[in-house]
Amino acid sequence: YEQLVVDPVPVVHYLCDKLGLPDPQQMMRQLKVPSHSTHKSDEATRAALTDHAAKQREWLAEKWRTRVTEDEERRAMNILEVFDLDVYRCGDVLPDERFWISPARTASSD
Repeated sequence: YEQLVVDPVPVVHYLCDKLGLPDPQQMMRQLKVPSHSTHKSDEATRAALTDHAAKQREWLAEKWRTRVTEDEERRAMNILEVFDLDVYRCGDVLPDERFWISPARTASSD
């Protein structure tokens, strides 16, 4: 999810390759269209969804941090560790780099 928000191009191309979808540009255009659930978002979130500047995309991925304490984040990450899930680390907003889709990665290379 975070990579789709912060760096959508490789994710869209990967999904199109993997799912046999013919038009990645159509998916890219759709990223600019707010979902029907945006009425639940505050004004800043709605503005960021339509802005698509890199800084705004990063803010969308990290805004949850303003609603949790460091202790709550640490406890959540401890739960992931119990299940041997190492995608996320305490203190990092984004998943570990090894889980990101690189621009060169396609369904044919999996």
